[in-house]
Amino acid sequence: MFMIIIFIVLALYIAANYFVALQFATMFPSFALLSYSIVALLTLTTLATMLVRTKSVGAFIGKLGNYWMGLGLLAFVIFAISKLLPFPSFYIALSLTLLLFGYGVWHAKQIKLTNYEVTLSAPTAIKHAVLISDVHLGYIIDDKHFAKIVARINVLEPDVVLIAGDLFDSNFAAIKQPNKIAALLNTITAPSFLIWGNHDAGDTFDAMRAFIATTKVTLLEDEVTIINGLQLVGRKDIHPIGQQGLPRAPMPTLQAMPTIVLDHQPSTINNYHDVDLIVSGHTHKGQLFPFGLITKKLFTVDYGYKRLPSGVQVVVSSGVGFWGPPMRIGTKSEIVSLKLQ
Repeated sequence: MFMIIIFIVLALYIAANYFVALQFATMFPSFALLSYSIVALLTLTTLATMLVRTKSVGAFIGKLGNYWMGLGLLAFVIFAISKLLPFPSFYIALSLTLLLFGYGVWHAKQIKLTNYEVTLSAPTAIKHAVLISDVHLGYIIDDKHFAKIVARINVLEPDVVLIAGDLFDSNFAAIKQPNKIAALLNTITAPSFLIWGNHDAGDTFDAMRAFIATTKVTLLEDEVTIINGLQLVGRKDIHPIGQQGLPRAPMPTLQAMPTIVLDHQPSTINNYHDVDLIVSGHTHKGQLFPFGLITKKLFTVDYGYKRLPSGVQVVVSSGVGFWGPPMRIGTKSEIVSLKLQ
């Protein structure tokens, strides 16, 4: 069944790219073959970037594949809608595609700060936590962009840093300078705790795990740790994309004290009781409009802060990075500041 779904998705993606090429071939018939050839080549770079999971396809191809995924799909949607207009609309659709693409790429790399206040059940020495999720280190999010993320974290001077999954983008081999990434993780001034997300998995998972072991980041795999009177529970992802070592274990036994649970996917939030706060990521808040309307239907909390009827508080981040198309439209890349009262 999984392979059938993959085949259908690939067929639809190829059809969408053919539609885009057809628009240019129809508008410029003298360059029809060139139009089909360029779009076919770009489509192949995207497929290689997405499907090759054990080695790098090269920084140039990896970046080109991700950028074309965004530009090509955006062009498909806008050109398809433009067909409904009662007048020639090729140049209108092309201009709108390029403008939205440029804005989306620029906006995705603008790191915003989001602030929440959380009430704990008892006092702790931890007064300020910073939450990040969905970095997606790979072809697009490299050491240069990650350095900006780390710098923003350190400026906030938190007592603890929580990394709520998807630090990697499925393929560890896609990271060009892993040693620089490790050095950057080690410059985070506060104690840092990491859980796995659904993309922190697959054929290069063992390399991801070995990499984290070379840093001072504490990995929590269905484990509990206590730091200055605050209990942190780190859960493995409930639906990883590929192997992630041992399966997700039952909830660990907790002590009666202020507790924060890190669980990447917010689909699990109703499973927790007698904890103060659950922090998650995963949804990206849809990343590109109108997909946020879908995530809002799929999850009880797809973004932001909410207190559940049980009294448990939830914070879901839209993520500091992005998956696939390096674009954000209608959402933001964020670092979350949690003031604990």
